[in-house]
Amino acid sequence: MSKKSRDKGARFERTVAQWFCDAGFTARRGASQCRDGSDAPDVVVSLPLWVEVKTRARVGGVIPSALEQAESATDGKTPIAVVKGDRQDPIVAMRWGTFIELIRSGLSESRQ
Repeated sequence: MSKKSRDKGARFERTVAQWFCDAGFTARRGASQCRDGSDAPDVVVSLPLWVEVKTRARVGGVIPSALEQAESATDGKTPIAVVKGDRQDPIVAMRWGTFIELIRSGLSESRQ
């Protein structure tokens, strides 16, 4: 991956973190990988969510792989993917069962 692509991804991760902050939650860009070699979410937020963020020119095939990455890396938090194509609004993706669980239970900010 080129430096330009990495920089573009890092900018979008910071943007997504800011959107969570603007909505009243605590959020920051996550480390791409923890020191012990384990994965970390792209955006760490004060909600029980594991947030993977991807930005590409075209997002068609990226959505399933981003969601699968979140699902395989989560530490028990709800996996979601935030994906954005060039000059497009971002898309938030999750499995249908996850969506229904969130609606039924409500999503509240965790106190840490």
